Amino acid sequence: MMKKQILLLALLLSTSVILAQKHTHFFPEGASLKNILRTPVAAPHHTPKNPGSTVLLDFEGITGWYATVGDYYNGAGGTNYGVSFNAQTLALSDAIGIFTNEPSPTTIISDFFLSDHIIMNVAGGFNTSLSFYHAAWTAWTVNIYDGPDGTGNLLATYGGNQNNFGICSDTFLTCVWAPVTVPFAGIARSAKFSGDNALDNISIHTGDAPAGVPTLGQWGLILLGGILVMVGSVYLMRRNHATNC
Repeated sequence: MMKKQILLLALLLSTSVILAQKHTHFFPEGASLKNILRTPVAAPHHTPKNPGSTVLLDFEGITGWYATVGDYYNGAGGTNYGVSFNAQTLALSDAIGIFTNEPSPTTIISDFFLSDHIIMNVAGGFNTSLSFYHAAWTAWTVNIYDGPDGTGNLLATYGGNQNNFGICSDTFLTCVWAPVTVPFAGIARSAKFSGDNALDNISIHTGDAPAGVPTLGQWGLILLGGILVMVGSVYLMRRNHATNC
């Protein structure tokens, strides 16, 4: 009896695997399981994944004491990552003498009191997390959206208090830079930084997100395989016990 149960479970497991591979095929009405199982199984088609890459925006290469960032990382001077910034976002050189200790000298970005926000757009989208160094003169927040220009669904939000006002010497407005990483799920296309901020070394991940947990169908096959192993183990234990008696 136990042998029959094991054979039945093995047949179910094999059939599940074969049918899972044939999920894109359609069989004629009335086709028997025997004929289906005899049908050659084509190699499953998988859409090639884009492994993606981590993009670091350090703003070095933007010349001048201050300049609009704009499309610098969108084909207008720097590497074309498909990243652009709103018109109020300025690249500032430490030659102006108001900040120091930046993570990657000599250029940072800031709205420099021109507005109350910096907006970063990523045309192709980014995923997993947003990382950056920030120096804030007021309370600040960053919101991550699945649409451009801070629109669409809010995927994540993070914020904090100022970390520079009254801390640096009289020479520098900014001297403390804090690393921040904001994780999120989904595909983001913009990030909006609110408050009076200076930012540097913004890091995003493009392409496909890292592999997640198995799907429901995969869990089903894993569970069925586990049951088969358990039943087989019990059978072998009983068989050995009967032989030794």
